[in-house]
Amino acid sequence: MTIVYISVAIVAIAIVVLIFYIIKTLKSVQGVVEQLGNTSSAVEKQLQGITTEVDHLMKTTNRLAEDLEGKSESLNGLFQTADELGKMSEKVNHSLQTITNRASVEAERQAPQVSQFVQWGNAAIDLYAKWQKRKQS
Repeated sequence: MTIVYISVAIVAIAIVVLIFYIIKTLKSVQGVVEQLGNTSSAVEKQLQGITTEVDHLMKTTNRLAEDLEGKSESLNGLFQTADELGKMSEKVNHSLQTITNRASVEAERQAPQVSQFVQWGNAAIDLYAKWQKRKQS
């Protein structure tokens, strides 16, 4: 019977030791759970800060996009005017080219008449010079 009492005592001591280690383990787990709670609170605060910053950034981005859109629309008129100015410049250049070509053709066509007029002018100047010479002598 003493063996039964000794066995029961050993089992009781083993259960007490087991309970002691279970309690120790549970206390460690409790510490870890508290740290996780603190960490999750810190992460939540950081996420709130980030959310606020992202919200501010989104509002700023939207304002910039609206401003850019407004400026882009105002520039459309300027680009349209520049396009029209370019087209007008092309028309003026074409007109000048046409006038230059016509003048060149007309000058070539009337070149013999101009040459003959210049010859008659030279002859007239020579005659006048000779007449002046005779008059002085």
